[in-house]
Amino acid sequence: MSLHRRVELEADKMPQTALIQVRVDKDLKEEMDEIFTNLGLDTSTAIRMFLKQVERRRGLPFDVKLPAKMPLEYEALSREQVDDELEKGAADLEAGRVMPSSQVREKMQRKYKK
Repeated sequence: MSLHRRVELEADKMPQTALIQVRVDKDLKEEMDEIFTNLGLDTSTAIRMFLKQVERRRGLPFDVKLPAKMPLEYEALSREQVDDELEKGAADLEAGRVMPSSQVREKMQRKYKK
């Protein structure tokens, strides 16, 4: 058998590959690159690992769900909504419904941990 024919046969055994291109936020990519590097991976390998897990599990390898209620984002609120939230806070203060900031922080970390 000729060398050329052996190379063709070996090439037929190699898995075919496909290119996937994804646009992501520059900051996100840089942060993920750093994390993957610290794990001894490059981004392409990490993405291939993710895809293999999706294949094996026949679904995402993590839960995808929304929390019951997210904290309000100031920028997303109208002026009336901001005023309403401030009034709720003032009413809580007047009624004595208060707690130390450390307790609020712990409660929020438990409820909205990433």
